Amino acid sequence: MRIIIFSVTKVSSRRLIKIEQMESNKLIAEFMGYENVGTLNNPMYDYYDNIFQDGSYEVKDLCYHKSWDWLMPVIEEINGQMHFNTRGLWRMITIPYDYHIEDVHNQVVEFINEYNRTDGSNETN
Repeated sequence: MRIIIFSVTKVSSRRLIKIEQMESNKLIAEFMGYENVGTLNNPMYDYYDNIFQDGSYEVKDLCYHKSWDWLMPVIEEINGQMHFNTRGLWRMITIPYDYHIEDVHNQVVEFINEYNRTDGSNETN
């Protein structure tokens, strides 16, 4: 019985991490100008589209949490909006090469949450 309970907990933990990754990737996609253009009544299958860039993606296909190719344009966008005086607070974003991608991703999410909370007033030039 203990093994079964442990397995259920482990599966639930993985699923929770996957849901958190999807939510953070949705937040980043919206920050980057992608719009939620449709759903199949399940947030896992939301579609995000940016007509000015590269088309549509399902949430499960967003890779900001594991691909530098996805995350670096976000970092460039943030650095363009970040006030000079606050750069030291966001060191993983301003100098991402010294850190693991998961840590940089987490700080990007933290920045975007703060940016959205303050309507960009503390972070913009």
